[in-house]
Amino acid sequence: MNQSLLERISDKSTYGVGGFFDVETTGLSPNSEKIVELCLTLFVFVRQTGEIIGILDSYTGLNDPGMPIGKSAQKVHGITDEMVQGQQLDLERINQLMELADFFVAHNAAFDRGFLQKIISFPRSKKWHCTCYGINWTAKGYRTRKLQHLLDGHGLAGQNHRADGDVAASIQLLSQKNSDGSFYLLELLQKEPAKRSYTAAEETAAATEPPGKRPNFWRNRR
Repeated sequence: MNQSLLERISDKSTYGVGGFFDVETTGLSPNSEKIVELCLTLFVFVRQTGEIIGILDSYTGLNDPGMPIGKSAQKVHGITDEMVQGQQLDLERINQLMELADFFVAHNAAFDRGFLQKIISFPRSKKWHCTCYGINWTAKGYRTRKLQHLLDGHGLAGQNHRADGDVAASIQLLSQKNSDGSFYLLELLQKEPAKRSYTAAEETAAATEPPGKRPNFWRNRR
């Protein structure tokens, strides 16, 4: 815990705390797959400007899903069955960090939240925001909303498809400014909160569509 930032956030009118989540999983559907790695990082920002001034605290942990990790998923994040064997997420620590956050963020929030709500109870009072859909990247000239493409477009270090690396990269992205000179975080917070996670029926329907016809929430997961 960053004690200096902890003291600052006592001034709630000036500073806020966001909680950025990322999960790595055995596959794409939260209805049939499980989390193998989770990262939650708390960042402190200036409410008036959206400037991120530092990291308050962070947790990253591996998790044994009790099922094989799909080969296609392993190719993405590099996490193997051997790496997660016997590992468990520290849910008590995750909940402690969540209490400090004013809201939660993820890149393609419907995907991460779909998995997270299977293991964590989220308070209704804390909204979700999505860096994938909460900012109009297409209008800014980006051909996709994929995180790596957005990082490349801003000259930022690439993601490594591990939970902590993707969170760190996403927070870097939110720390950049748009063409109006405003921080992306401020732009994100001025938009409507992210859509709920998707239902089992929606997930099943998306999975059975041909790749070119699957909805955006499925195609832009990574």
